[in-house]
Amino acid sequence: MRTIRLAAAVTVLAAGAALAQQQQQPPGFDAAQFQKQMEAMQKALQANAQSAQPVVDFRQLKTFLPEALGDLKRTSAKGEKSGAMGMTVAKAEGVYEGANEAGMTVEITDTAGVGGLGAIAQMGLAATEIDNESDDGYERTTKIGDYKGIEKYNTPSKSGSLTVMVGRFTVQIEGRNIPAAALKTAAAAIDLKGLSALKPAAAK
Repeated sequence: MRTIRLAAAVTVLAAGAALAQQQQQPPGFDAAQFQKQMEAMQKALQANAQSAQPVVDFRQLKTFLPEALGDLKRTSAKGEKSGAMGMTVAKAEGVYEGANEAGMTVEITDTAGVGGLGAIAQMGLAATEIDNESDDGYERTTKIGDYKGIEKYNTPSKSGSLTVMVGRFTVQIEGRNIPAAALKTAAAAIDLKGLSALKPAAAK
């Protein structure tokens, strides 16, 4: 999800910068330098947009949301496709509920539509190694089958998350009032191999 948040941040930054140009600037403001920075950012965004690929239909992503995750039953499923500044995202989300207020969400996102930003996120995760643990929980890199991920769990609140990169896709699992093992169990319930082979209809 970091990739999507970054793309959103870029969009907000560009909008804010355009607004700043219309406002009265403080003394010492270097308008020429500001304009150069804006032009450089615009070129970078254009280059990134050119490297973006078509995304899969979010309806296909929805088919990878399991009906249940252990004792938690899926209560809703939705999907969407959105885009801005040449970047496009397709995602599907499932909500799962169980006894004792236990719950999980699964979000599957196609990051190929954000171009180089998605590749940067994938390379960053591939190069990351984390292994932290305390009385309150842990954060560590892990493997789900052939795919690398980052797992976090807070023991007092019984909440956690697991993010897995599956080729062009990001699988984000979040849970509350669950045992730590439920995160990997949920990831194992998703057909990650099948997801990795999924491509846009036009690319088949």
